Amino acid sequence: GYEVGAALPPVDPDRIRVEISLEDAIARALEMNLDVQSVRLNPQIQQYSLQSAQAAFDPTMSATYGYNNSTNQSTSQLDGGLQTSTMRQTYNASINKPTPWYGGRLSASFNNNRTETDNTFSTLPLSYRSTLSLNYTQPLLAGRKTDNQRTSLETTVIQGDNSNIQLDAQIANIAYLIQVSYWGLRAAIEQIEIQNQNLIQAQELLEQNRIRVQIGTMSDLQMLQAEAQVANAEQSRLGAEIQWRNQELSFKRLLVGGPNDPLLVQTLIPTSAPTLVFQEPDIDAAIAIALEQRTDLRQSRNNREISSLNLAVTNNNTRPDLNLTAAYSVKERAGTVTSGSAWAVSWSWWNQAGTRLGSVPSWTGTRPLGAST
Repeated sequence: GYEVGAALPPVDPDRIRVEISLEDAIARALEMNLDVQSVRLNPQIQQYSLQSAQAAFDPTMSATYGYNNSTNQSTSQLDGGLQTSTMRQTYNASINKPTPWYGGRLSASFNNNRTETDNTFSTLPLSYRSTLSLNYTQPLLAGRKTDNQRTSLETTVIQGDNSNIQLDAQIANIAYLIQVSYWGLRAAIEQIEIQNQNLIQAQELLEQNRIRVQIGTMSDLQMLQAEAQVANAEQSRLGAEIQWRNQELSFKRLLVGGPNDPLLVQTLIPTSAPTLVFQEPDIDAAIAIALEQRTDLRQSRNNREISSLNLAVTNNNTRPDLNLTAAYSVKERAGTVTSGSAWAVSWSWWNQAGTRLGSVPSWTGTRPLGAST
């Protein structure tokens, strides 16, 4: 006899029959479903965007090297020789870094200059100049509380949270659709069995009516009515089979990862049985959970926060620019001093205002006339 819940799909010799539970269906969908795979990429994309926003606060370093060598023909007895040559070299480096707090900017530079000349009137034929500078700029009005870079960073963090929320929502939605489609498939298979039972009963009634017609206890009209019932039962069974095919295809679309998935050409047999759970609803608790955990509300709160950040940076940009700058600079100069056959080397350094900060003792000596510096 017919047992409710034990029906199997029609046998198709060209298809492999595969049993699948509800838990296995959900696990397979979360791994293979194309919509879920697409949404899984969004948090990774937002992570790259976050790294890009954070890069605005990374230090920027630069270095330059310059070389110049010139020779001038003398046109005057005051030129320091019939022909004078001067070679200049520069070695400069700098670093700049925006600070993530209060919109400040820190910069440092280290510049070096080396000059060598054979001009006899030059007191430093070989000289070195070095300058070390430190600067810090602090906005006082516009750009102090917020600016475009900091707002972009905060916005990207919130958008990353939105991506995770969208992923959670998509996973929950797919799990829900799998459950609905799974039980729909079981119902479609049961409907085929029900229509089979109806067809069997209609066929038995038709055979009984044939016997009654033969013995003369039933008219031919009643026989025709029984034949019509059999035809209707066959049509209903065919309709149930079509409904099963459509339901199975909808269910498979949630499980496969592409047109070449072998599951598309298999016959699925759902094995999980429904269980009834009676639960007393707690309306207040349900409302509280919904207000806290519903993904659309969480995204709306995040979007409202993003709008507040954009409004704040817009208002901040209307303020006038007023900056406080602190700077410190140290200069150092060294070289070879020549006078006849004597030479001396000394190092001194000054601040940016031109005040001499200190020096080191000089080294002196002699060199033969005509010796190179």
